[in-house]
Amino acid sequence: MLLFNPFTLYMLIFRKIIDILIVIIFKPNKETKNIVILGRKESGKTELWSRLGAKLKESSKNRTSQQTVSEFTISKDEKTVTVSETKDIGGGGDWVSTYDELISKDTFIYYLINGHEFEKKSSFKEIKSQIEKISRCIKGQENCGLKILITHFDEINITEQELKQKIKQKLENKITNLILKGVKQKITQFLDNNIDFVNLLDEKDINKIKDEILEAL
Repeated sequence: MLLFNPFTLYMLIFRKIIDILIVIIFKPNKETKNIVILGRKESGKTELWSRLGAKLKESSKNRTSQQTVSEFTISKDEKTVTVSETKDIGGGGDWVSTYDELISKDTFIYYLINGHEFEKKSSFKEIKSQIEKISRCIKGQENCGLKILITHFDEINITEQELKQKIKQKLENKITNLILKGVKQKITQFLDNNIDFVNLLDEKDINKIKDEILEAL
C-alpha cells in the first residue's frame, strides 16, 4: 500500500511558486511603471531610446553626460502606452551610483551589452560590477524585471548559442544572484527567455521591443 507523502506535495508547490516568481520578476507585466535602459559605453543606450520614440536633445554621438528622457508614447494599432520620464545616463563606472535613483518598485530594465565585448579577451569587470549593482538595487523591490540585449550582434561572427555560453561562463554567478540566490538550475531558463540579440538599426528588432513594452504596459 502506497502512503501519501505530504512533503512531496509541499516540494511540488514550492517549485511551482519559484517558477511563477521567475516569470513575474523577469518579464515586464501589467504592473510595470518605469522603463530603464542601462549598459556599458557604446552599447547603444541613447540609440535605443531614440528608436523607441524618445525625443532627446543629444544624439548618441554627441552626448557626454546624462540627459532627461521626457515622457513619450509608443503606439500600435489601437493601443498606446506612455513611457514615464527617466534619464539616459553614461556607461562608465562613475554612473553606477545613479542606478539607485533610476531603479525602484515596478521598474523594468533593459541592460545592453555591445556584442563586440565577446570578441575581446575581456574580463567583463565593468559589466559584472553593473549587474551586481542592479542586483542590489532590485533586492527587496517589488516587480522589478530585467532583460539583457546584445547589441551590434549583426557585426560579429558568433552564433547566438555560442554567445549564450560565453554569457554563462562570464556572468553566471551575477545572473544567479539576480534570479534567486542558490537556484542555479534557473540559469538556462534565464538564458533562453531573458536575452535577446538586436540590431538597433533594424526596424523589425526595434518593433519587437516596442511590442514587448506595449504588451506589458
